[in-house]
Amino acid sequence: MVEWQTRVSLIGIVLICALITIAALADMMFGLGWGYEWETVFIGLGIMIFGGCLYLICKGIFSVFR
Repeated sequence: MVEWQTRVSLIGIVLICALITIAALADMMFGLGWGYEWETVFIGLGIMIFGGCLYLICKGIFSVFR
């Protein structure tokens, strides 16, 4: 049960972060005036990479304690 909750939570976080990052990237590339800055894009990418790494770590821990 914990594996399922971890997977859904991390996918949700990465999905929301990806949507915000895409919006920020579109704002910066097309000058839409939504108030995002380039730092938002890089921070969003960092959070997504961290989420992927965290998922792999959790998957490894769950496989050890199975």
